[in-house]
Parts: sequence; structure tokens; C-alpha cells
Amino acid sequence: MNDSLTCLLREFSRNRTRAVSNFLGYFLVVSMMVGIGHLLLFSRDVEGEILQRTGVHFMGFVPLKSDDTKYLSDLLLDPDNEGFAANSVVSRLVPIDYAEKIKNLPGVKDSSPFLLFRYRNPISGFMYNIGGFDLANQSAVGNTCCAKSDVISGEYLKASGSAMLEIGFAMSHGLKTGMKVTISGEEFPIAAIVDPGIRPVKADIYLAYEDAERVIGKRLKQPLKGSANIFLIEAKSSTVQLQAIEDVKKLLDGSVGTTYSCFKPAIKALGINSNSVWLLILLIGGGTFLFSLKSQISSVIERQRDFGILKAIGWSDRNVMIQVILESSITSFSGGFFGCIAGLLMYYFAPFETIFGMRKISEFIIYYPSIVFAGIFFSSAGGISAGLIAGYISLRQSTVAALRPV
Repeated sequence: MNDSLTCLLREFSRNRTRAVSNFLGYFLVVSMMVGIGHLLLFSRDVEGEILQRTGVHFMGFVPLKSDDTKYLSDLLLDPDNEGFAANSVVSRLVPIDYAEKIKNLPGVKDSSPFLLFRYRNPISGFMYNIGGFDLANQSAVGNTCCAKSDVISGEYLKASGSAMLEIGFAMSHGLKTGMKVTISGEEFPIAAIVDPGIRPVKADIYLAYEDAERVIGKRLKQPLKGSANIFLIEAKSSTVQLQAIEDVKKLLDGSVGTTYSCFKPAIKALGINSNSVWLLILLIGGGTFLFSLKSQISSVIERQRDFGILKAIGWSDRNVMIQVILESSITSFSGGFFGCIAGLLMYYFAPFETIFGMRKISEFIIYYPSIVFAGIFFSSAGGISAGLIAGYISLRQSTVAALRPV
């Protein structure tokens, strides 16, 4: 063993160019693998964070059966024109306590009660939808119904006593911020005009929940306190949304979960993105292995005469094999180790703003130990495997043939 180490050190000293060349080869391949791998995984996680939040908002409600006319006649003053609706579907009232029960479901991040009532103006005869929401909730409400970013004029509701109008409704009735809208005999100053865009739940007039309870209650034969006909729901991610919808349906017996299907391509994109990243990393790792094999076999072929001399002076095949494996292992491991360090530095100093469109701040720097491990593993495994193959080639070469002049 000592003779192998002595010969190994002599070989590194005598053929520095070859040793440095092999080292740099491992260094460059592994540094590219670790650096590019980190950037790819970081990009995947940033995109994945966006895709996981894509389309995770839906509403749950219990639709009214078409033959249940008694429910409407017992509840509404004007069942022919007015009623609780989930967009275009007539719905039942549900105890407001279910909002907390829905929120406690495994796949649900947030839930909030919502009132959506189809109202008929007794003076003009116009029909429009009144929406009542919890002003304190910015998650489920903001993503499923209307958010502060939807305001195009005025100021988002901060307290009860005011109203927000959907832009189409406001334009068709010539209403603007600062004016007033009358509902069930009550006047509400128009605080804002909003453009919610594409969301699962939309209304023409948005009120604070308590205001909506009060004005809608005037159109009912029974007290409305403590009930809602819609629950605004936000799932934890697009990957669990289908399960969250099913859980809500079981909790609200006979209910329906309505959402937009954009979360489905988001789930598919997540899988494609992740698979592509790891496939590319494996290809780079495979390239590292092949480089190790080529480099070490070439080195053994060049040194066949040296191995023949060692055998002639008494070295056993075992000692020759140990030397070849040691040389290959040390070169590959050291090159891979320092290559990992260089790859991490390349990742750390990468122009994040140019690549990802964001400034590089501490919380955006995520390190992936699996990539560092993979870099050292492919490099070392490639070096050891190459050493074994190259050593086997040297053993098959007879001493006489190795010493024969070329």
C-alpha cells in the first residue's frame, strides 16, 4: 500500500500536466452541474410556487332542488324575482359556522362566508346581485371575490356603511364614487368602483357582511342572522384542490364546489417542470461519469510501459490495481469537491434580477444539498468505476508486451 502511495505521488509530480488536466476536467464538469442544477431547481421552485397558487380558489354552496318551491315561498317576500343564488344557481342558506369547519379541512387554507342575493329594485324594476363579505378577510375574499387590487376608482371598503360597485354595473347605471346607491330603503355612499376580472364569485354591489345581512333581511320572511349561501374557499395548493373540493362536498351534504379549471394545467406543468430539471441533471451526471471513464482509460493506455516496469520489479497485479484506483479516486474526488464549491459560488453570484426578474435577497437564496451530493457522487463514482475498468485493462496486458519497444 505504501509503495502504491509513493508511486502515486511520484506520478502526480512527474506528470503534472496530465494530473492538472484530469483535475480541471472534473472541476469544470461538476461546477457546471452544481451551478446550473441549483439555478434550474431554484427556477422550478419559483415557478412552482406560482403554479401551486394558480386556480386554487373556489366556492362551495348547496343548490336548491327544482321541486323545493315551499322553501322559497316560506323564505322570500318575492320568490318569483328574488332569491339567494350562487351565480346563476338558486342556493340554500347554511349556518355560518361551517366556514370554520371548512377552514379546518386538510386541503383548505382559508374559508369565508358570503351572501349573494338576487335583488329587484322596487322602483325601477332592475335586477342585480348584492354581495356581502367579511371585510377582515383578505385571503379567501380577495382571491375568490374581490381584492384591493381590483379597485379602479375610490378606496376599498374599510368599514360598514359604504358600497363598492362592479364596473359594468356602475357604467350601465351612470354611477360613480361619491354618489349613493339605495338598497331596501337604505342609502350607501359609493366608496369604490372595482373590476374583479375572472373570479369564481361576482356581484354587482359589494357590501360589508353585516350591511348585506340587514338589507337582504328586509326582503325575507325569516331572520337571516348567522347564515350564508356561499363559502369562499382557498385551497392550500393546486395539487390538493380536487381533494379539497371533495371534502367540502362531504361536509356540506349535497353541495357543489365551483371553480375554474386553470389549476389542472398548473398541476401538469409542475410535474413536467420538475421531471425536466432532474432529467437534465442526470444527463450532466452521466456526462461526468463518461468523462471520468475516458480520462482514466486514456491515462492507463499511455502508461502501459510504466505498469510493465512495475510488474517486472515485483509489483503484484493487486498493487497495480490499487494504484490505478487511488489515482483515479483522488483526482475525481478532489476535482468534484472543489467543483461543488465553484458551482455554489457561481449560483450565489448569479445575476438573479436578469435571470429571474427579482433582486437577490437572503430569503431567495435556497441551497439544494441533493445537487451537491449528486455532484460529488457522480464524480467519485465515475472516478472509481473508471479506475476499476482501467485497472482491469492494465492487468490484461502482459509484462512482456508492455515492455516491448513500440
